[in-house]
Amino acid sequence: MAQFLRDDEPMFADILERKSNREIAEEKKRLEGELQKARM
Repeated sequence: MAQFLRDDEPMFADILERKSNREIAEEKKRLEGELQKARM
């Protein structure tokens, strides 16, 4: 992994950003579902 980071740091940063964005979107969706349940 360290070799990959040294060889292609921009790609590694992009992978981390996409993973983070996906996790944020999943959490937002979960929270919106909980909000909808609470409103019922």
